[in-house]
Amino acid sequence: MVESDRDNFTRCLAGDEAAWRRLIAAHAPLVYAVARKQGLREDQCDDVAQSIFSALARRIGSIRDAQALPAWLITSTKRESWRIRRATMQTDASAPEPAADDHRTMERLESMHQVRRGLDELGGRCKELLTLLFLADGAPDYQQISRTLDIPVGSIGPTRARCLAKLAEILTDRSGS
Repeated sequence: MVESDRDNFTRCLAGDEAAWRRLIAAHAPLVYAVARKQGLREDQCDDVAQSIFSALARRIGSIRDAQALPAWLITSTKRESWRIRRATMQTDASAPEPAADDHRTMERLESMHQVRRGLDELGGRCKELLTLLFLADGAPDYQQISRTLDIPVGSIGPTRARCLAKLAEILTDRSGS
């Protein structure tokens, strides 16, 4: 089972190196998504991620709760991305205009990140099924899902309902704790 964010966060505060690796692996997709949304190139996104996680290592003690971490990462990543965009624009007049600050987009990115974290915690067949149904490209093909997961087509709907209920419980627990 995936270690809770709160436990992992607490271990990071204590300097646990393995917890740091887990924290970075869990939150790097969010940092990269926010940096890309700001219009940065891949190499610039790498620079932003390195800067953000270095800053997090220095400032993690100022974050009072593990649940505040995604918001801190989003805000810090946006600011660092803007700093890099300004520096790039000063040296490269042909650089494209920065992306508009769209609060709803950032909220959607954070929500997507929380759902993916919830799926990771859910794990197993439920994670596989929900990923195939909702995150795979194109419309879900129940015949293909049946073959991939080795379950009858008629079981996909009821299994999906049970898995969504479990995921909802995980996400509710995360938002309420």
